Amino acid sequence: MGCFYYGWAFELHHYARGQNMAGSLLFLLLFCPTVATLGCLLGLWFRQRERSLQILIFSSLPLFFISGYPWPADQLPEILQFVRWLIPTTPAINTSVQLNQMGASIAQVAMSFYALAGLWAFYFALLLLFRWRTSQKISAL
Repeated sequence: MGCFYYGWAFELHHYARGQNMAGSLLFLLLFCPTVATLGCLLGLWFRQRERSLQILIFSSLPLFFISGYPWPADQLPEILQFVRWLIPTTPAINTSVQLNQMGASIAQVAMSFYALAGLWAFYFALLLLFRWRTSQKISAL
C-alpha cells in the first residue's frame, strides 16, 4: 500500500513532489513492522476483536492531533509532548512528508528513523515480556 501511495498515486494525480524513493522505501521497511508490532501488542489487550475497532475509531483523531502535524507540537501540554513520542505516527508523518514531498535525504530524517527503530524495539520488548508473563501463568496452572 505504501508503494502505491508513494509511487503511483501521486504520479496519477500529477502532484508535484521531490520524492526520495529510496528513502521512502527504507522508511516503509521500518514503519510497517513498527505499526504491526504495536498492533500485535494492542491485540493482546483486547478480549474481543470488535472492541479494537471501537477504540480505534475513538482514538485515531486524538492520536493524529498529538502527532504534531496539524499544529506546532510545542503548543501541546507537556504531558502530551511526552505521550506523542510513544506512537509511531509522530516521527512517521513528518518523515513521510519530508521524503516524499521535499526530497529530503536519509541523513536529514535520520532522527525520525532512530525514533521509529526505538519504538519498534520498545514494542517488541513489551511483546516478549507479555508472552513470557503469559507462559509463566500457564505453567503455574
